[in-house]
Amino acid sequence: MAETLPHPSVHWVTDTHGSSIWGVSTCRFSRELKDQGRVFGVKFTPGGFYPFLRSPIASFTDDFLPLDAVFGVRGRAIGKELRALAGVPHSDEQMMDVVDEFLLTQLPDPDLQLDTVAQIIAAIRSRRDITKVEQVARRFEMSLRSLERLFSRYVGVSPRWVLKRYRLHEAVEQIAAGQPANWSRLALDLGYFDQTHVIKDFKALVGKSPAEYVRELHSREAFREGSES
Repeated sequence: MAETLPHPSVHWVTDTHGSSIWGVSTCRFSRELKDQGRVFGVKFTPGGFYPFLRSPIASFTDDFLPLDAVFGVRGRAIGKELRALAGVPHSDEQMMDVVDEFLLTQLPDPDLQLDTVAQIIAAIRSRRDITKVEQVARRFEMSLRSLERLFSRYVGVSPRWVLKRYRLHEAVEQIAAGQPANWSRLALDLGYFDQTHVIKDFKALVGKSPAEYVRELHSREAFREGSES
């Protein structure tokens, strides 16, 4: 079973069954891996798919769209080409070339709002002193309502969701790197009442408590070391 932790990104996913555009997933998602097969994916930067769709990304959050629903007849044709390549071993480079060429032919006009979204996302990711959505709104001189509408249209989830997810991803990365996560500080950074609520959200994101996650990591490492020895 493979599990993926969500980021605020839209994905183009192709396998031997077809191609689809998947909206932002607000929960972790799992897929059982069995037999043989391949999956090819394109991860769009947060907000980066909106210029291709030209309708609110929130309309298919936790859902997907067929490729031709976005790109029409050309999308259906490119989907068939990719599906055929997905069944050919060592065709990753070909699939990348096909998608790159296709997206370049579909390249939308420049969108100044997208530049703003990119700046906001970058600030949320890199500025640990940004702990509340109100700070984001003030920093970019917009009302909370305008910020919410911007994220609904371009990103598909709320700015609060993005802020929480990036901080929780940091905690996951720290634990995976063997560094103890400072839950009290994280709770303070995110405006939680206490660290219990942060740990609850961590479990909702990862599917297990921090202690269980650490034990599982150690078990995997021990298994890997045993296999290599």
